[in-house]
Amino acid sequence: MHSIQNKKKESNIFLLFSLFWCVSTLVHQLIWTEWSYFNLPVGWLLTILCLVHIFTFGRYKIVFILTIFTSAFWYVLRQPLVVNHLYFETIMSLLMCAVSIGYYISKRFKKSTNKFSVYFATNALPLLRTSLLALYFFVVLHKLNYDFFKTDISCGAVLFENLLNNLKLINIGFIDNFYSTNQSLIANFSIYFSLCAELTIPILLLFKGSRNLGLILGLLFHFLLGLEGLGAIVSFTAMMFTYLVLFSSDALVAKALETIKNFKRYFIIGFTITTLLIAISLGFLSHNIFNKVVGLVWVIYTLITIGFYIKNIRLKSENTLRLNSEYLIFWMFPLLVVLNGFAPYLGLKTQTSFSMFSNLITENGKTNHFFIPSELQIFDYQREIVIIKDTNMKNLSSSDTWNQDKAYNFLLFEFIKKVETIDEGYVSFEVNDKPYYIEKKNGKVTTSSIKLNQNKISRKLLLFRPIYSDNISYCQQ
Repeated sequence: MHSIQNKKKESNIFLLFSLFWCVSTLVHQLIWTEWSYFNLPVGWLLTILCLVHIFTFGRYKIVFILTIFTSAFWYVLRQPLVVNHLYFETIMSLLMCAVSIGYYISKRFKKSTNKFSVYFATNALPLLRTSLLALYFFVVLHKLNYDFFKTDISCGAVLFENLLNNLKLINIGFIDNFYSTNQSLIANFSIYFSLCAELTIPILLLFKGSRNLGLILGLLFHFLLGLEGLGAIVSFTAMMFTYLVLFSSDALVAKALETIKNFKRYFIIGFTITTLLIAISLGFLSHNIFNKVVGLVWVIYTLITIGFYIKNIRLKSENTLRLNSEYLIFWMFPLLVVLNGFAPYLGLKTQTSFSMFSNLITENGKTNHFFIPSELQIFDYQREIVIIKDTNMKNLSSSDTWNQDKAYNFLLFEFIKKVETIDEGYVSFEVNDKPYYIEKKNGKVTTSSIKLNQNKISRKLLLFRPIYSDNISYCQQ
């Protein structure tokens, strides 16, 4: 049973989370704007519902429920997404949908008198916290490989250099001189700093005495990551801010809602102006201006959030952190997060497995991980390397956006998907030294010595990174 005081606290954290979640969902929508260019109804609906929930200050719970169901449908519809954190968002949206369904089942058959906000805070929010901790675990685990600590290719060093370039700091004389003469030292610092931060943040969040410090460290670290400038990282930062809020003390949550209520008029005016500016830049101005407007809004939002938490760092809670749901069935979603994180080591997908910017290699029967052996792989997807011998198919041989001058090979699973998008041509290739040939005319396969049919479910769930031809684990998203 929930006391009146506890119900109030649970309603508060639900409201604050729902507002932050809608903001981060809007950021995702602004980074990937295909819904607006192609007038996709589900994308428009999700965007509008998020705006309504924020403008009404979460007054109508049905709006939030419709929003999470629309979000889940939108993410599932777009699978396989190449962005790691949006796959995490997919699982979290499905978790929230399941809890919403559970609430109405409980209300209908068990005659529960709890409000939706209390039921959601009791069953969804603890597992969202657990899932975030699992995400941090895999982010660190995947980086425990030899190539992440090589200063010339490590994503830790690459992202820090990108940050300096994006902020134009490298153009300042003394910074450029210092960076040029101490490049290896700075690269090592950025590698170890990023790894230590991602290891320390979840540990601090687990303990009552250090939780607020972990919150602020997490907010600052992900803000710095977002300054790298890549839209996907900005979107990731917005998501992390949302789930980090779940570790706020009851006093912090109450203070945040009180602040929003006291300045509600100004928040509404600011949010309205922001929405109009973004809408105008999206519809009528160049893509470059639109990106700058979104970037400016993101910086203001993150700095306000960080400033609030730093100002109120002394507001602590006596409550124990809840990481468990009342119902065992909802645990399937954190378990999906864990299974997804272990996927590369099982021979399953290498993309969207939370291995972003990790330099991890698990393909072709090899691994660069410190202690997880390739012998654990029970599936063969990563062992089927395609070597193209001859082809006239356009766009079949290409390079990725991160390392444009580096040639790569496909895994067979992705190669077949790529060939399906090409209308004309032939390709002669080998898979593990065995020759194959495919020819297409007018979009149809006329000759094929290999099975091209793929399971629709596996096409939705599995996604594999390319393998660089020189066998070097360059930085990839």
